[in-house]
Amino acid sequence: MDTNITVDRANLAITVQLELLQSHLKNASELSTTAHERMTHGDRNGALGCIADLDARLSEANALYGAALVLHCMTPLDEDRGREQSVANIIEGIRERYPGITPWISPGGIFSLRLSCDDGGYISITDPLDGINAEILVDGRQTPPTLEMERYGPDHNILESVYLTSLDEIVAWIDSALSCAGARKSVE
Repeated sequence: MDTNITVDRANLAITVQLELLQSHLKNASELSTTAHERMTHGDRNGALGCIADLDARLSEANALYGAALVLHCMTPLDEDRGREQSVANIIEGIRERYPGITPWISPGGIFSLRLSCDDGGYISITDPLDGINAEILVDGRQTPPTLEMERYGPDHNILESVYLTSLDEIVAWIDSALSCAGARKSVE
């Protein structure tokens, strides 16, 4: 997949996606209100029709949300392009190996990738510098891209947390975490 898209085009595409998302969510709100009104007036079939339409509208909204997140990850700010492109390459490698992984935004607004485990928990992969224009220097040298890996239990408590820099380390850690969670590996 070619990830070379200009920042201006990505910003335009994200803006359009967010406008469509806003429209879908407004329509979803209207469908929810209509379903409630119909149910309170005894029109159960009409309410169920609205709920089916609501489900479809929310699925479309979720797809728009995911696409906007992907574009955000694919198009770093120009000053961060070197580091961010390395992170993007690692993330692309992770997504190829684990197709069940999905984009997710934390309540704090941090983008991450999330992989569900069979035990009801999940694995979260986060770029700790996402959205931060910072250069990390150690002994005068820029550090390699680092991703934060966390395994959560079914009750959302952190069971394990590490920082890793290479795709091989990350894949080994994910496989180990999935094994600890009693989960099957998504892809070899």
